[in-house]
Amino acid sequence: MAASRRNEILLAGAGLMVLAPKLIRSRVPCALAAGFALLDLYGMIFVALPYYTGLIVHKSNGFLAAFDPARLGLSELLNF
Repeated sequence: MAASRRNEILLAGAGLMVLAPKLIRSRVPCALAAGFALLDLYGMIFVALPYYTGLIVHKSNGFLAAFDPARLGLSELLNF
């Protein structure tokens, strides 16, 4: 992890702890860690994996088509 990314996370945590009420201030680091973990999982599951397995393709105008898990059938998922 780059030093700048680490600094961003620390600054976000410090800022949220200052803004949070005293009753929930001790839970801010756990909530922040859970939020960043969920963001990482979203990026891996709904962006990177579908792209690299070919489930997301480039449109003719160069943009990426959005991944929609509802349009997939079981046969597409098992047909690597």
